[in-house]
Amino acid sequence: MTIRLLFFLSFLLTPLVCQAQLPNPDYYALFQLTGGSGETRLIDSEGTVLHTWESNLSAVNGSAAYLREDGLLLRSGQRNDIPGGDFLPGSWSTVQLVESDSTVVWEHTQQVPGELTFHHDLKPMRNGNVLVTVWEFVPAAEMEALGWEPVSDVNGVWMEKIQELEPNLLDGSTNVVWEWALENHLVQDLDANGANFADVGEERGRVDINFNAGIFSGDYFHISGIDYSEERDEIVLCPNNIDELWVIDHSTTTAEAATSTGGARGQGGELIYRWGNPGVYDFHNGPTEPRFLRRAHWSSPRKVDSESVLMVRQIRRDHSLPIHQQRQSEIWLLCHH
Repeated sequence: MTIRLLFFLSFLLTPLVCQAQLPNPDYYALFQLTGGSGETRLIDSEGTVLHTWESNLSAVNGSAAYLREDGLLLRSGQRNDIPGGDFLPGSWSTVQLVESDSTVVWEHTQQVPGELTFHHDLKPMRNGNVLVTVWEFVPAAEMEALGWEPVSDVNGVWMEKIQELEPNLLDGSTNVVWEWALENHLVQDLDANGANFADVGEERGRVDINFNAGIFSGDYFHISGIDYSEERDEIVLCPNNIDELWVIDHSTTTAEAATSTGGARGQGGELIYRWGNPGVYDFHNGPTEPRFLRRAHWSSPRKVDSESVLMVRQIRRDHSLPIHQQRQSEIWLLCHH
């Protein structure tokens, strides 16, 4: 029997998820339990638990799990022996590859309280590597050198990175084979003598570092979703706090990803496509209402005619409704050429 996974539920999950009705009896759901064992479960459309992977990690808000084609479970979570620190919601310390009998065959931890951590989504790749999202805290003085306008009570910004990890299943080691860092693709229009000064509306491949300056936690972007198109060699990201999605070129080298040249698109690590909130780049002829984009996925070639279609999950919040009805999900289909 070929298992087709319909979706992955990765935050604030409880056993009540087992009551969910899936639209097709041939589909299955994979999810983690939070606030307890941290185990991962595979269920069918009737809610029957087909398999359980035990865990030595805590599943937290933001951790995720994926079942690879070779049968290994890819999952993230928080190590219980790492002391608590100044972490944002959605942070987790460790990514693992796990056999069906719950044996961990590879593990990588990257977390320094108040400085560095994995967070939210991750993505398995056909070559066996893993794409992960990383928060790195950049202190105020370093941010000012990048063109950031200082804000009272904000002592720095949690900047985003994307890393491609190459697991070595023989010795357990990890090699970072590719990296993209947002700090290399910033723009600002407040200080003509400062770094990265340009017309924000004309530099749409770069991100305005001062757009979300009012967020006192320093969490200006909050990438909550990541997906990768093998056919296009492109990555889609969902920076939830600015209501956008971004597409970046993965065909670059790490060195090219830090510039605006190179790669199949010739734009280095600049954004090659963005959607959701034109106000972020000073363009006011489009919708600017909050969209709360949580996830974006490249469509399957089996389901649509073009690999360039993005399926986007949007959450709308209506605070006039009772709290349990405030969030409403919508699905958008976008054509990206």
